[in-house]
Amino acid sequence: MNNVIDFTEKMLGVQDLKVIHTYVNNGMFTVCAMPTTVPGVCPKCGSKTETIHDIRVQDYMHLPIWGTKTVLVLPIFRLECKCDPDHPFDLRYSFIRKHQRQTVHYEMYIYNLCKQNTIENVCSLEGISHGKCQKIFNHYANEEINSRPPNRVRLIGIDDLARKKGHNYNTAVYDLETHSLIAMFKGRTKEDVIAFFKSLGEEFRDGIEAVAMDMSRSYCNGVLEALPNAKPVIDRFHLSQLLHNQVDDARKHIQNKVTKEEDNKQKVFGIRWTLLKSFEDLESEEMRLLFKVCDEYPKLGECFALIVCLPSPNHKEYSWLYICKFPNRW
Repeated sequence: MNNVIDFTEKMLGVQDLKVIHTYVNNGMFTVCAMPTTVPGVCPKCGSKTETIHDIRVQDYMHLPIWGTKTVLVLPIFRLECKCDPDHPFDLRYSFIRKHQRQTVHYEMYIYNLCKQNTIENVCSLEGISHGKCQKIFNHYANEEINSRPPNRVRLIGIDDLARKKGHNYNTAVYDLETHSLIAMFKGRTKEDVIAFFKSLGEEFRDGIEAVAMDMSRSYCNGVLEALPNAKPVIDRFHLSQLLHNQVDDARKHIQNKVTKEEDNKQKVFGIRWTLLKSFEDLESEEMRLLFKVCDEYPKLGECFALIVCLPSPNHKEYSWLYICKFPNRW
């Protein structure tokens, strides 16, 4: 029996754990273990304590052993410190992240599977929820990205994405020339942006010449303060979106002025998608109708001309065009 326990301790690959008992039930290998030492460090005063307040038992998913799913059953000690005996604290295991129900070894196993498969395939293979699998992948992907040494870049893009829609946001920074992700960090405020760029070093910051972004004042002000040689650039998508919205508002204004007679309705009724469609994709009849409306309403024609004059996103100079058009930012 001792040989089996010794073998199990080695297969677990976890330091400072003593295996007490093992058993297999319904294809699940369960390992009951204890920490070899109980002392914990008080988070308030930093002193060590061994005074146990209470104990509960918790199970954690661990790496499969010989192809069998493995669960670690561990005691969770709450310890008391003399500095504040009414507020005990948990004894933390170094191989388990806070608030997680699986070991770090198992999470790295899931992360490596996700890099070679889809999230759905890994969920089906391991029998875990999509949400848990996605969170594990996101955590270690962020760690891997942020640990990469930054390469020298000239043109970068910056944009936000929601961790939880409407509540929590991350900011992604990417290289516009290589189309690769540079880093991702929490938050999207001016302070978050400044703190990130200042963490990259002066040489990296000085080499950045332009930053493409949406019309966020936080991003703009953060870039102006943290990157002395970089110019904020409104990216083509947001500029195009803004102009399209303005053109459509002009169309609506004219539409509301048109007398609701059958022969007049078609002047501006029914041209919304024609007006917003790419000029090169217009059919001959759509083009004829559009020119007719623009001739009758010159202001609408001027708005449409702005959209037509937008440079193509494939044009190699489009970023610099916006820098020249908006030298004073906004």
